[in-house]
Order: sequence, then C-alpha cells, then structure tokens
Amino acid sequence: NECGNRAASEIITFSTEAFSCKTYASNEFPKDIRSNKTTSFTINIPDDTNVADVNIKSIIGDHDNFYDLDGTLIGPDSTIVNLFSAKCFQNGALVFNFGMDDESNQKFKCPPYQGTYYPSGKLSDLKGKNAKGDWVLEIFDRQSPKGGELSGFEFTMGK
Repeated sequence: NECGNRAASEIITFSTEAFSCKTYASNEFPKDIRSNKTTSFTINIPDDTNVADVNIKSIIGDHDNFYDLDGTLIGPDSTIVNLFSAKCFQNGALVFNFGMDDESNQKFKCPPYQGTYYPSGKLSDLKGKNAKGDWVLEIFDRQSPKGGELSGFEFTMGK
C-alpha cells in the first residue's frame, strides 16, 4: 500500500443483538404412537416474544417400524414444518433419539439415534413469528398393526 492522501472510504457499520435460547420440554410422556392415528404433544410457551431460531433438541421413543411415521411441528400461528416422513425402511423395532436443526449438515441417518439432522421442511419458517401459545409435535403412524411409544420431546427457541 502506498502512503499518502486519499479519498475517505465509505463507513461501514454493524450491530449486535442479545440472543438468548431457552429449552422447552413436554411433560405428556410417555404416550402411545398408535396405528393409523395422529399423536400430539403440546408445549405452551407463555413468552410474548418473536422467534429468532427454533431447533428440535430431542425426539425420543421407539416404534416397530419407524418408516411408518411422519413428524411435524406446528407453531402457535398454525405454521406447519414437516420434520420427517417415511424414513428408515427396515423391519424390526427401532429405538430413536434425534434432534433437528436447519443448520445441521447431516442428512437423516438410519437408525436415527444420537444425531441432529436437517428436517424435510424449514424450521426457519417460524422465525419472526410470535412464540406465545401452543407448539405441537404431531406424529402420524401411517400403517397398521405396528405401534410404539414417544418418551421425550424438547426444543430450543432463540429469542
């Protein structure tokens, strides 16, 4: 670089924002996942604030055929995010424990155990929306006669 008199460059600024995350967990467990039915798990958020980020921390359970299951997260304003559908085509009982994050670099892996995967839909569709109200995880079992149980559901929300 040469030293000397030059025209001033454009001033560029940036700002930061306080970001806090909180984990919410359902206390409705365990709950049966039944054939040809939708099982719902609700977490009520009392905070009247806008969502900056949502991640599924854990979905824990077991099922005789995980491939039969579809999972969705529904926000208080009825925004639906598809989490997974028809994954892990294999016979036999399957224990699962996984999370979901738009920023994950992992595709859904079978069996879904101890990983964080990106969902089928976009959790970011919930950003900017009001957090207050009922957040619902729905698990739909598309086939019979197989069944299972959900024993845990937690998600984190950045505000």
